Amino acid sequence: MRRREQAAFEAQSAEDKKNRAAIEKALAEINKGTATDFLQTRDAQNLRKMNLVKQDLNEADRRDTLAFLEGKTGAEGFALISQILASLKDDLSKRISYATEAEKSSQEQYESFMAAKEKS
Repeated sequence: MRRREQAAFEAQSAEDKKNRAAIEKALAEINKGTATDFLQTRDAQNLRKMNLVKQDLNEADRRDTLAFLEGKTGAEGFALISQILASLKDDLSKRISYATEAEKSSQEQYESFMAAKEKS
């Protein structure tokens, strides 16, 4: 049971970290003025997938982000996209931190349980 929980945590954590890295790259390219270069990368594809499945992203932000990822946003829209991506990055960072703490706590509880079980 514990191994499955740990494997699920590791898989989700890896996905979240990959998505956060993609967002960081997008933000860096937007800030450098080379956002169109980013759109040709695998990171842009990952970000597009994440955007499509992210449940708590409102429809307007989803539409604007997808327009950016499809190359349909002009320079005037990059400020808005930067704000949306920065918010997504913050949300992911919080989720990663929370999940890491929860995993650490679960592991400690498991180890404590196993130690108590061995003593009895």
